[in-house]
Amino acid sequence: MNGENDFEEKDKQTGKKPLATELYFVIIIAVFIVVFAAAWLLDTEDEKAEIYYKAPDVTEADTEIFDSKLATTKVSIEVTQFPIDINLATVDQLCEINGIGEVIAQKIIDYRTEVGIIHDLKELEQISGIGESTIKLLAENVFVSNSDYIPFTTTIVTTTKITTTAVKNTTTREITTTAPPESEVPEPEFEDDSPREVHINYANADEIADSLKISHELAEQIVSVREQIGGYSTLEELYLVDSMTQNIMLQIMDHIVID
Repeated sequence: MNGENDFEEKDKQTGKKPLATELYFVIIIAVFIVVFAAAWLLDTEDEKAEIYYKAPDVTEADTEIFDSKLATTKVSIEVTQFPIDINLATVDQLCEINGIGEVIAQKIIDYRTEVGIIHDLKELEQISGIGESTIKLLAENVFVSNSDYIPFTTTIVTTTKITTTAVKNTTTREITTTAPPESEVPEPEFEDDSPREVHINYANADEIADSLKISHELAEQIVSVREQIGGYSTLEELYLVDSMTQNIMLQIMDHIVID
């Protein structure tokens, strides 16, 4: 007991802290160091565990190649804005019109190529397979520009045989000469009674021949062409019949009904 008291007395004299206090501070410092070290190690491991992706460097040449490839993969979709100029239209554009097929579209382009310029949509009625209903459909989607427009008129030309008479001065005899006849299809023989109306798109060959007072052969040709074009829409389409002449047309046109 005296020994311990001596140590305590000696510590008090020297001003030193007791040994237990020193150990306490050492332990605290050690624990702090351990905790700090552990935290540092964990942070380092987290950084190692992260996966970083660095995009490759893109050069100007790479950019040009990419732009070039992108340009080649673009899909160009052109939508025709109707109405369009009939003298500038293509087959594909005409086919976009509901009711106009590739055959009719190609016929229109071929006709335009042949005549140079379409001056009036009514001209197209001269094309086989195109009637009034098709013209109305086209008129809603195409037009003729003002600079190209010239009204279309149908002209019926009649032919007249000319007879000339020559008189000689030295004789009283008259010499009559007749101009050579033009090459034409023989006219059909008409019966005494006059023609009467007939629905050209519904009547059969017998009814057409009997109503219009024309030959049965011509009536059959009219029916045949009607079946080929899907029905007559204008009188002019009757000229598609091989044996139809202008004289015949003049005699029967007022008696034909087209629905």
